[in-house]
Amino acid sequence: MRGKLMAGAAGLAALVLAGCGGNNDDNDFTVPGGAVRLQSTNDALRELGNISTTTDLVNVSSAATPSAAALPTARAFGPRQMARSLGHPAGPRARVALLPRAATGCAAGGTDNVVNSGSKTYSFNYFSSTGTVDFETHAYSGCATGNTDGSVTTLDNQLESGSTGDSTAGYVLSGTGNTPLRVRTSETSGNNSFLADQGLLGVLQLVNGSTTTDTRATLNTTLNVQETGFSDYHGSFALGSGSGFYQVISGNSSIAIAGDYGYTSNVDGCSGGTVTVSTPASLVLGTTSAGSSLPVGGALKIISGSGNVTFTFNADGSATLSGSVGGTLDAGSVGQALQNGSSC
Repeated sequence: MRGKLMAGAAGLAALVLAGCGGNNDDNDFTVPGGAVRLQSTNDALRELGNISTTTDLVNVSSAATPSAAALPTARAFGPRQMARSLGHPAGPRARVALLPRAATGCAAGGTDNVVNSGSKTYSFNYFSSTGTVDFETHAYSGCATGNTDGSVTTLDNQLESGSTGDSTAGYVLSGTGNTPLRVRTSETSGNNSFLADQGLLGVLQLVNGSTTTDTRATLNTTLNVQETGFSDYHGSFALGSGSGFYQVISGNSSIAIAGDYGYTSNVDGCSGGTVTVSTPASLVLGTTSAGSSLPVGGALKIISGSGNVTFTFNADGSATLSGSVGGTLDAGSVGQALQNGSSC
């Protein structure tokens, strides 16, 4: 669920064309419970790209209110490509899904009502601890912001975030109850238009250590995209579940991942399912011919149904596959999957 969606002042999350489907509140978070196919190197690459999407979803370096913005996480797997989609051949195929940033105003219309703020005791239940946090709860209603690239991003519903005074712990809460945070952004250029609508519902909690950030989340997201010249895209992605969180431990030169994710979309070969991922040996990040912050050591294992694949990363950025799928992925293929994601 990644793509060249537009980065805007309200943060990259979803795109909508005002007056063209903007009232469609289609937030079906249902993902299939079956297994994904793990039979070929293409299947392995697809899931490697999907795993990269999961690390995007738990990144808060551009997310939420100022309190959470003080809690940056390491950006793994190289720079994200956030160029505008219009005029680019990729279309809505490779989607990027990021947590949104709270708007600082609604310059293009709508309202941002800070319904609550201050200090409170917050339960970091994913870490079995509590702490006093400074927080803000925003309730948006058509809060629109014009972006420097000519797009408009609109927020609806609730977004809350907070952090401890020493910034060692923080959280982002997207949506409330069964109502997701809705983020829409649009752009037009001549006769072309780009429109997407994303819903986010769930919680992310993180703790900053001396050298790493431990992020744990249960998050559901949907994304619907329309773009001139391309078929409509519909997809959903889920991290963790009510009984378990998805975990990413990131450092300046390492990343470890554990938990379940699930997805589905209308893209061929991406009917989806659920996958369990782990890093038997934490991934060592370095520079390869494909870019920086890419694996040059460690191992990543995915399991789905009766299938399993282990990626053992080599010093040159290539990966050796074992399990249900064997073979070798060159550094370019690994970098492409991790930096651009899968077509799902």
